[in-house]
Amino acid sequence: MLRWMRSVAAVTLAAALVAGAGPAAFADKGKDGKDGQSEGRGAEHEHFVRVTGFFDLSPTDDWAAPYITQLFLSGMAKGDGHGRFNPKASISEAEAVTMVVRTVYGGDAQAQAQAAEKVAAAMPSVAPPVVGPGKGKGEAGSVYAAYLQTHTDWNVESLTHSAPWSLPYVALAVYDGLLDGHEPFQANRAASREWATELLVKGFVATGVLQADAVAHPDLTVLNRFKDAGQLTVAAQPYVAAAVAAGIVDGYPDHTFRPQAAISRAEFAAILARSSDQAGPTGAAVRGTVVSVDPAARKLTVTPDDDGNASAATYVVDANALIYIRVGGRVVNGAAGALSLADIQPGDEVSLYLDAQGEVALIYDRFELDDVSGTITTVHLATSTGDATTFTLKDADGQSHDFTLAPYGHIYLKGAEVSLTLLTEGSAATVQYHGTEAVTVRLGASGGEDEGGQQGDHSAGTTSLTGTVHDVIAQNAFTIDVVSSSDEHATVSFVYTVQTSAETEFEGVDGVAQLTPGEKVKVEGTVENFVIQATKVEAEEGD
Repeated sequence: MLRWMRSVAAVTLAAALVAGAGPAAFADKGKDGKDGQSEGRGAEHEHFVRVTGFFDLSPTDDWAAPYITQLFLSGMAKGDGHGRFNPKASISEAEAVTMVVRTVYGGDAQAQAQAAEKVAAAMPSVAPPVVGPGKGKGEAGSVYAAYLQTHTDWNVESLTHSAPWSLPYVALAVYDGLLDGHEPFQANRAASREWATELLVKGFVATGVLQADAVAHPDLTVLNRFKDAGQLTVAAQPYVAAAVAAGIVDGYPDHTFRPQAAISRAEFAAILARSSDQAGPTGAAVRGTVVSVDPAARKLTVTPDDDGNASAATYVVDANALIYIRVGGRVVNGAAGALSLADIQPGDEVSLYLDAQGEVALIYDRFELDDVSGTITTVHLATSTGDATTFTLKDADGQSHDFTLAPYGHIYLKGAEVSLTLLTEGSAATVQYHGTEAVTVRLGASGGEDEGGQQGDHSAGTTSLTGTVHDVIAQNAFTIDVVSSSDEHATVSFVYTVQTSAETEFEGVDGVAQLTPGEKVKVEGTVENFVIQATKVEAEEGD
């Protein structure tokens, strides 16, 4: 499997903005930036339409197709009843609540059961709610409507007319406090990114997937990566920060969060599919380890993960099944690099999703990542097409680990993605890896204990660069483009966070916020604890 992966062209992981992550991602536009309808044709498209019933997007060029397929097969997402998923359309508050509740409770059946149980306990004088088809209509729906009338000051009659199917999910959301602290719920109002982020985080806290302390004591500094962080409401900041810290959401490539913008149905499907991994397998998912593969007979034998005593089971794989690599909840190879059944090997960890006929319609070849912290001792940066970036990391016990940066690998500093040229000797780092391939490198982290029981000393290396300001992303943060030392036609980008106490000087102007794109600067500092401490920012000598 690793041999095949190394031949794949580099893939940019789509940003996950709430909710991609994702680990997320509402902002996920995929590698080609598309999130709209497609007229793709062919066997894969016909398979997709047959499995989901959606003819308005195609797995061959729609980045969200695998996520939408996953949610459909898991019973967490449905179309409009007329063969359309409407990926570009904004998702309504009623739709968002319904899908979030299904996700955090592990599927539609579990969500319905929880809603019925809790409403029955809260209103013992009312007949128990009905679970199953028609649960939001007629007598069954009136039970949930009665609960909402008793426990909210909303116009419940409007809700029962506009979105009766959402009543059990909305009632459960109210019961668990997912909608506390907001203006009255409006079923048909477009959900904003900020609102949806808070909703999802509250759902994960209510179900124990996230600890309440993640919201009660969040690290708000992670929001500095967004140049529009000031548009977040004060009430939403802890939830967005918790989502970023948990890897549920990231941000747009232009360093924005766009908190008040509406979320499309495709974006919402992507983040829910990614974040559902945090809640555990749902719906038709079978997670396990591959025992054997027979591509000719289209058979896959898997030992399930959920029961150590369970025997292996063999599944028939649809001839046009969608097969993807998935790392940390994200599909990383896209439609153009989709796998064939022959690419899956015994020992691979997989997630299978079955169609109505019991055949496997979607496969994720999952990479469960290990991690190690230490100090980078050697680095070889890729200098040409086909070359690979390699490096060695020494852990606190003195053991060396050799890595190759995966084609889809990424390097982060303070949660923001940075250029691979910031991977320097002497830098502290935490590496998440599969085999010998590094998937993520988080600079500035220290890990492991030395023999004396103390944290190892992983001092960061010093950085000194001259380049051009690319973008000012916050009051105290900016990006700089620098010509690569190995290729005069290539540029690399760095993200800098300037400490409040740092000396800043740029042609007599104080403050990073007054820098403008195109101006040349020299930056000196160190990478430590996810922060570049810029001790000096000044005009490049000679200009």
